Amino acid sequence: AGHDDGHEAVLRSAAKELQLEDAVLFTGFLAGILKSGAFAAAEVFALPSRDENFGVSVIEAMAHGAAPLVTHGVGAHVHVDESGCGLTVEDDVVAIRQGLAQLLRSDPRSLGRRGIAYVEANLSWSGIARQLDELYRGAIETQAHRPMVAA
Repeated sequence: AGHDDGHEAVLRSAAKELQLEDAVLFTGFLAGILKSGAFAAAEVFALPSRDENFGVSVIEAMAHGAAPLVTHGVGAHVHVDESGCGLTVEDDVVAIRQGLAQLLRSDPRSLGRRGIAYVEANLSWSGIARQLDELYRGAIETQAHRPMVAA
């Protein structure tokens, strides 16, 4: 899924060569209900990348209950690791294949529920507001306990 940045023809050719044409669906860019439906239908979501500054799609997948597999180049891997809802693997074919197999053999829906809970608690507007409230209260409390110094 997503925009074709010039690699789709190569991927279609590989799928044909491996006789996987009927098992691979190239959707192109998805938005709105189509994107939500694709995430909701997925048990596992994979985003291997060498340089993905964050990876919002990883958080979207987590929010919809898909167990993510990412590589260390995806900035959102910290949330995957912290939540325990998926796997962060090395950026090579063997590690990605083994990670996907591991996720599919596990209980991806259970992992997905962890992702949903994590996103709701930490990355939703209410979760972020709670964290900011705690931060500001801590800063005020720290300041209140500092001795006053006369100038």
